[in-house]
Amino acid sequence: MTEVEAVDSDREEDGRISPVVALALLEVMRAQDLPDEVLAEEDLTETLPRRLGLNDVIDASIRRYRKGAGRLRRVRAGEIRDLIQLVLRRPDCRDLFYRAGRRLAGDPSPSARVVRALPQRAAVAVARRRSRARVARLLGRPAPLAEGDLFGLVGRDLITARSDPSGQACALLTGLFDELLERYTGQPLRAVHEECEALGQSRCAWTLAAGAEGAG
Repeated sequence: MTEVEAVDSDREEDGRISPVVALALLEVMRAQDLPDEVLAEEDLTETLPRRLGLNDVIDASIRRYRKGAGRLRRVRAGEIRDLIQLVLRRPDCRDLFYRAGRRLAGDPSPSARVVRALPQRAAVAVARRRSRARVARLLGRPAPLAEGDLFGLVGRDLITARSDPSGQACALLTGLFDELLERYTGQPLRAVHEECEALGQSRCAWTLAAGAEGAG
């Protein structure tokens, strides 16, 4: 996809993306950069500003997006693209996208315990429906379409793929799907990102794999 095409797609999404997406990325980045411990001789005025997630701009942005989330305000697609580009500058970017995605699943539904008592096929089907609904709510555009196997999710022109030619940003959605699969099945099921539009394929596609490890 060319830059012009990406900008046109961004315009279609302006004012439709939830600030929760930006908030998850920033909060995970800040949490990652918090020091495990502060040494007695450490000068925080010297060391902490070097941590990207702890600078004043990030802190101010977190406060702004929290306020926007509380008021149900939507944000421009360009803001999300800029944040994705910021995360991509880090060597731990894939892990950060994945962890932010798990946050995007939101609070557990009271029905999750009931769903876990269902046969696994039925529980996975519920996780798939909740995944599609959550993507639509967060990104404000048609959710990935279900097709193929038990957990077949397909998306085209997703902002994660448009914003990152390496395909790593799609771990944001993989994390979301993994969290919901685990939440509704009670099993270590994982979504595998088998195809990626960012890598020149015609779509982004996730399928189900039992017991897979890490950010697929």
